[in-house]
Amino acid sequence: MIEVIAGLVRCVLKVLACVMAGLGLGLITVGIFALRQPELWEYEVLARVGPPLAPVALGAGIGLVAAEVLML
Repeated sequence: MIEVIAGLVRCVLKVLACVMAGLGLGLITVGIFALRQPELWEYEVLARVGPPLAPVALGAGIGLVAAEVLML
């Protein structure tokens, strides 16, 4: 029974790691495209209240991918 639970936990952790890697790479892609063509990605609300979208997405994506690499 313990082996089954350990296998299930390992499976969930592997799926979580894959999701983090995919999300990180997606955010890196969004950040790069937003930096290349900022006029297409400007939102009025983000310009008034929050940080620019491109550097935030790029930074978050790089952080997630770095976390995934450290998990290996």
